[in-house]
Amino acid sequence: MSSVATQLLFHVLRVTFALYAVVVIAHFLLQTFFAQRHHLKFKRSRGAGETDYAPPVDILIAAYNEEAKSLKACFDSLLAQEYEGEIRVYVVDDCSPNRDEVLPLYREYGALPGWEILLPDQNRGKRHAQDAAFGRCRGEILVTVLVDLPVGRDLLVVADVGRRQVEIGLDGFSRLVGLSSTRASAP
Repeated sequence: MSSVATQLLFHVLRVTFALYAVVVIAHFLLQTFFAQRHHLKFKRSRGAGETDYAPPVDILIAAYNEEAKSLKACFDSLLAQEYEGEIRVYVVDDCSPNRDEVLPLYREYGALPGWEILLPDQNRGKRHAQDAAFGRCRGEILVTVLVDLPVGRDLLVVADVGRRQVEIGLDGFSRLVGLSSTRASAP
């Protein structure tokens, strides 16, 4: 190939690449413009009354060798929640030695709507027990609860998914968890 043909080829390739870069940048800018326009239109259509949205919440309890009295107190406190949104509860008994004692309790609460009791065949530890329930969870918020700690009626009081903030109340206290701020307050 001659030197003129090589230079012509390089010039054509440079122009082609420059045009391709312009098309890609223009496509990106148009995509961003229309996505932002659609987002603003969607926000306006929601109106001010839609801010009371309460996302579905999944509550996970991993139990091992817990007393029936403690389990019942924990379960009852979850039933007494004042949360407006849907709550689903997953209880995983990690092959407790006292499973026969608490099985009637599991049957009673497992029959309630939104409650699911998982009874693995072998003890593999708390993390595996939690993992067994994680696959079933489909809520926007996931809360793990310890059986030993009493849960206030306002476990989930306010959920503001738009700002990624959730107010959680435990034992009568509330904590606002944001992207960068944490504030504690009494009820």
